[in-house]
Amino acid sequence: MRQIVIRPDIDEGRGYVVDVPTLPGCHTWGETIDEAVTMAQDAIRCWTEARLDIGDPVPDEDFAALIVCVEELPLRKPTQLSARSS
Repeated sequence: MRQIVIRPDIDEGRGYVVDVPTLPGCHTWGETIDEAVTMAQDAIRCWTEARLDIGDPVPDEDFAALIVCVEELPLRKPTQLSARSS
Protein backbone atom coordinates (compact mmCIF):
# COMPACT_ATOMS: atom_id res chain seq x y z
CA MET A 1 0.00 0.00 0.00
CA ARG A 2 1.31 3.46 -0.89
CA GLN A 3 0.39 6.92 0.31
CA ILE A 4 -0.71 9.26 -2.44
CA VAL A 5 -1.35 12.98 -2.46
CA ILE A 6 -4.30 14.17 -4.57
CA ARG A 7 -4.79 17.85 -5.28
CA PRO A 8 -6.86 19.88 -7.74
CA ASP A 9 -5.04 20.60 -10.99
CA ILE A 10 -5.03 24.39 -10.87
CA ASP A 11 -2.85 24.66 -13.98
CA GLU A 12 -5.47 22.96 -16.13
CA GLY A 13 -8.44 24.24 -14.13
CA ARG A 14 -9.98 20.77 -13.98
CA GLY A 15 -9.14 17.30 -12.74
CA TYR A 16 -6.76 16.15 -10.05
CA VAL A 17 -2.99 15.66 -9.89
CA VAL A 18 -1.60 12.69 -7.94
CA ASP A 19 1.88 12.42 -6.45
CA VAL A 20 3.40 9.37 -4.78
CA PRO A 21 5.86 10.84 -2.24
CA THR A 22 7.93 7.68 -1.68
CA LEU A 23 8.39 6.98 -5.41
CA PRO A 24 10.42 9.84 -6.93
CA GLY A 25 8.96 11.00 -10.22
CA CYS A 26 5.77 8.95 -9.88
CA HIS A 27 2.94 11.31 -10.80
CA THR A 28 -0.34 11.05 -12.69
CA TRP A 29 -3.75 12.70 -12.91
CA GLY A 30 -7.44 12.02 -13.49
CA GLU A 31 -10.60 13.93 -14.35
CA THR A 32 -12.27 12.80 -11.10
CA ILE A 33 -10.91 11.70 -7.73
CA ASP A 34 -11.93 8.10 -8.48
CA GLU A 35 -10.13 8.21 -11.82
CA ALA A 36 -7.08 9.81 -10.17
CA VAL A 37 -6.90 6.96 -7.64
CA THR A 38 -7.21 4.34 -10.41
CA MET A 39 -4.51 6.12 -12.43
CA ALA A 40 -2.29 6.25 -9.32
CA GLN A 41 -2.61 2.50 -8.84
CA ASP A 42 -1.51 1.99 -12.45
CA ALA A 43 1.34 4.52 -12.13
CA ILE A 44 2.62 2.80 -8.97
CA ARG A 45 2.53 -0.59 -10.70
CA CYS A 46 4.34 0.73 -13.80
CA TRP A 47 6.92 2.64 -11.72
CA THR A 48 7.65 -0.44 -9.61
CA GLU A 49 7.91 -2.78 -12.60
CA ALA A 50 10.26 -0.39 -14.41
CA ARG A 51 12.57 -0.16 -11.38
CA LEU A 52 12.63 -3.94 -10.94
CA ASP A 53 13.26 -4.47 -14.68
CA ILE A 54 16.48 -2.45 -14.49
CA GLY A 55 17.52 -3.98 -11.18
CA ASP A 56 16.96 -0.90 -9.03
CA PRO A 57 15.46 -1.23 -5.55
CA VAL A 58 11.92 -0.12 -4.81
CA PRO A 59 11.70 2.11 -1.72
CA ASP A 60 9.63 0.85 1.18
CA GLU A 61 6.59 2.86 2.21
CA ASP A 62 7.32 4.39 5.58
CA PHE A 63 3.94 6.01 6.36
CA ALA A 64 5.81 8.82 8.12
CA ALA A 65 4.12 11.57 6.14
CA LEU A 66 1.56 13.76 7.79
CA ILE A 67 -0.82 15.15 5.21
CA VAL A 68 -2.91 18.11 6.24
CA CYS A 69 -5.37 19.88 3.98
CA VAL A 70 -5.82 23.60 4.42
CA GLU A 71 -8.02 26.08 2.66
CA GLU A 72 -6.07 28.39 0.39
CA LEU A 73 -6.58 32.00 1.42
CA PRO A 74 -6.83 34.74 -1.19
CA LEU A 75 -3.73 36.84 -1.63
CA ARG A 76 -3.86 40.31 -0.12
CA LYS A 77 -1.94 43.32 -1.27
CA PRO A 78 0.68 44.31 1.28
CA THR A 79 -0.20 47.37 3.27
CA GLN A 80 2.23 50.23 3.50
CA LEU A 81 3.84 50.71 6.82
CA SER A 82 3.37 54.15 8.23
CA ALA A 83 6.50 56.03 9.15
CA ARG A 84 7.15 56.00 12.86
CA SER A 85 7.59 59.34 14.48
CA SER A 86 10.27 59.64 17.10
